Amino acid sequence: MTKMYEGKEQLLASMLESEGIAVGTPSVIRPLGTASNIPLSFAQERFWFLNQLEGGAHYNDHLALRLRGKLNEEALDRSLNEIVQRHQAFRTTFAVVEGKPIQNVAEQQTFSLQRFDLNDVSIEGRESEALRQATNQLRKPFELDRNPPFRMTLWRLAPDDSRGPEKARNLTAAVARGNVRRRTR
Repeated sequence: MTKMYEGKEQLLASMLESEGIAVGTPSVIRPLGTASNIPLSFAQERFWFLNQLEGGAHYNDHLALRLRGKLNEEALDRSLNEIVQRHQAFRTTFAVVEGKPIQNVAEQQTFSLQRFDLNDVSIEGRESEALRQATNQLRKPFELDRNPPFRMTLWRLAPDDSRGPEKARNLTAAVARGNVRRRTR
């Protein structure tokens, strides 16, 4: 299988070179480090513009997870903060400078998991109350100039039953959001 792949790769390189297109080693995308006043990509500009125009919650992405068993919330907090430190997209805010949107990447960002304990709600009403609160969370737009476009909320339905939807703007890197999902499985 590998030989077949290498053969196709060589064929593609040969065809590109015959068209005058240089073929070389792929460039590596490196993190910017912490920086400010970084121009937005075209995709980020589009979402930023629509957020300004429409008020913002239309393009929120979310994921709901149900966790059964004892949850170590301290370990969850540490893990989420480690992920935020590792991925610039979760430390990025957006502003306008000289009429143009820019992004600023914070060097440090402490992530705070919002929590709701629904143990005081009747057992029959916990699911619907969690759903009602989650729906309200999803409708809330992000304040892109103040906070990174990422938040997570944990609803405790019982001592051994929790639900937590991740919510992120498409404005941030979808790849980073995918990394969060892979690393927390």
